[in-house]
Amino acid sequence: HDSWRRLCPEGSLSMSIRLRLALWYTTLAGIVFALLGTVSYVFHVRAHYDELDLTLAATADHAAAEIAASSDISHLGSGSGVLEIALRLYDRNTALQETLPADSSLPAVSPSELMSSPVRYAFDVLARWAPSRMIPPSTVFKGAFGLIETDDERWRSYIRPVEQDGIVIGYVEAITSLHRLDDSIRAFRQSLLTLSVMSLGGIFLISWATASGALRPVSRMIDAAKEIARSRDFRRRVVVSRQQDELSHLATAFNDMLANLEASYRAQQRFVSDASH
Repeated sequence: HDSWRRLCPEGSLSMSIRLRLALWYTTLAGIVFALLGTVSYVFHVRAHYDELDLTLAATADHAAAEIAASSDISHLGSGSGVLEIALRLYDRNTALQETLPADSSLPAVSPSELMSSPVRYAFDVLARWAPSRMIPPSTVFKGAFGLIETDDERWRSYIRPVEQDGIVIGYVEAITSLHRLDDSIRAFRQSLLTLSVMSLGGIFLISWATASGALRPVSRMIDAAKEIARSRDFRRRVVVSRQQDELSHLATAFNDMLANLEASYRAQQRFVSDASH
């Protein structure tokens, strides 16, 4: 409450206007920041998750092609070639055959349920209707994406059938943890919010300083009016700015009013003096 009184003391119209102008500019900037920041954040984050989906699909497609071309369909061959992406091979009855690299901490997934379920997005915002910048519209995925959520982290999965002569002989799944990407996105979001708040604070201070400079002639007129009311000295004048703006016109009109008051006051004094004689 004391801080508010210092910003807007009673009887100080210029301080109130300064505060309102600063708040208006800051609010307008906040709306613009919110719109631009949200759009930038959504498309930036969407691009990262889409890029990961493309990598998973390419890894699974490569492994499926190797298995389909080999005589031994029970092994994954050379592996994914990407350390953070694991591969799992299932037979035609969706029974797990092999994991590469071997890692028992991978979450379980049902290939048949995943293949029959609708596509799930790792980043749902705008994903269902906004066009992707990473995935061309002509891209056709031969498998299905899944999102597995555990108590500690999220996993992104892509599974596709392996076919020989048009017959499904098994399934290949490419899976990776979203832990690093999710943490990176959270850090990016926090940085974006922090920069936005700091920018709005700077805009408020700049708006306050700009409004203070623009309203300084009004403050001078208020001080002059108070001094004239106290001393009854109508010879005082307000400095008129060289800029031909509304405030300079107001200062000129204020000086003209003071000149008329001075003339009326002197005429009244002469009349009283003549009447007393």
